[in-house]
Amino acid sequence: MENKQTPLDVWLQREGRKGGWLATQLGVTDAMVSKWRKGHVLPIAIYRREIERITSGAVPADAWK
Repeated sequence: MENKQTPLDVWLQREGRKGGWLATQLGVTDAMVSKWRKGHVLPIAIYRREIERITSGAVPADAWK
C-alpha cells in the first residue's frame, strides 16, 4: 500500500514544524494531529478552517477529502 502524504503533512515538514506544535495551536491532542497527518481521520470544519488560517492557505479547508 502506497504512503501518500497529506497536504498537512507536507506543510508541517516543509515548515519544520512538529505535530505537537500544531496540536498546541489548535487545542487538540498530538494523537489527533497524527491521525489528520496520516489521513486516517478528517478534522471537523472548525479545525479545517483554523488549519487553513495557521498555514496561510497552504492547507485549504476544502483540501480534506
